Amino acid sequence: MEYLGFSTVEFERFVLIMMRVGSMLFSTPLIGSPAVPSAVKVALAAAVSLTLFPTVGATVLLKEVSLYHLAGLALGEVMLGLAVGLLARLFLAAMELGAEAVGFQMGFGIATAVDPSTQVHTALLAQFQSAVTALFFLATDAHYYFFRAISESFGRVSLMEFQLNEDLYLIFLRVTREVFIIAVQFAAPATVVLLLTSLALGIVARTVPQMNIFIVGISVQVAAGFGVLFFSVSMMGLLYGQVFAAMGGSILRLVRSF
Repeated sequence: MEYLGFSTVEFERFVLIMMRVGSMLFSTPLIGSPAVPSAVKVALAAAVSLTLFPTVGATVLLKEVSLYHLAGLALGEVMLGLAVGLLARLFLAAMELGAEAVGFQMGFGIATAVDPSTQVHTALLAQFQSAVTALFFLATDAHYYFFRAISESFGRVSLMEFQLNEDLYLIFLRVTREVFIIAVQFAAPATVVLLLTSLALGIVARTVPQMNIFIVGISVQVAAGFGVLFFSVSMMGLLYGQVFAAMGGSILRLVRSF
């Protein structure tokens, strides 16, 4: 029996390839966003899978595999793809975490809106930072790391040979630690300035008790916060470069750990 010009064995192999490629693309930042139509993501996954199909072989004879065994093999391919996508999302979440900390110091802790990329309520400054991160993500060609990881994954982990190992957990533990370090690095300049601003406002409140420091303080905090973010744009560019380089290195280490 043939499907779209493929024999049954070839079609099953193509489906397994697409399971790995699709799960990786669907879980990556930007490409896997709900704002991107599902038809576009499926078409991209199918195109990449067709490109890799002639170079990917199967170590197990699919014609001798039962349906339940095939479903288990497909689950392994999905788990590998999701691991790569989750690892990348952790790095982008670090930037949003830092922006949310700064927004809280500025007084935007209560102001939230629905983030179209995640469909959940997030702080306004974190949502703004998410959009800036997406622009830097595309401008620095960081999305190429995923296509390289897809290509290398089939060279390192043959089709139907994915197995969980200790290195996978160690990589995720290391990345989780780096996430908080990156968030602190991003939020540090604005946090220090806002803390000094709060200290200055406290001194003014004690010196001039007639002044309504709560009304004045909110405007000063917001102005100081945006001022620091504006003047630290050049430094943010360097930080983004380091973050995306670390993200790409971690993704490739993850793929090469099997």
